[in-house]
Amino acid sequence: MLTGDQFRALALSLPGAIEGAHMGHADFRANGRVFASLDAAEEVGVAIVTPSQQRKLRQASPAFAAAAGAWGKRGVTTLALAMVYADMAAAALSMAWECAMAQEAPRAHASKAALARKATTKPKPDQPAKKPAKPAAKAAAKPAAKSAKKPRVVRRRG
Repeated sequence: MLTGDQFRALALSLPGAIEGAHMGHADFRANGRVFASLDAAEEVGVAIVTPSQQRKLRQASPAFAAAAGAWGKRGVTTLALAMVYADMAAAALSMAWECAMAQEAPRAHASKAALARKATTKPKPDQPAKKPAKPAAKAAAKPAAKSAKKPRVVRRRG
């Protein structure tokens, strides 16, 4: 009894919620974490809650179901939009939003963080300068290191 647009409006009505896209479908994030999503056909919504909250939702209505596999065991809950009422969907989305807000915001990707540090870090005047890199001719003159181990040959008895 809920449309995809109504589900989207409920998700985006939560403070700090933004819509993104992932693998061809909409997802909704708060605090840098996905708390809900909507399938590409806009027939099934997903709320990411705790397993105990999922049990309560499933007991409340057959419109709620655990997602398949390990995701469902972790609390990922599907909402059949054709069967769910707006107030029940709003409650599930609110629970999922609270779970996302309770978690620590994800850290920036390591390479991005390293680049940001490098850009803002200035060399200290009391530290000696780094040694210059060796010229390519000297580096090529060194012999290549021998491999540590030879491959082991396994023979089968026949």
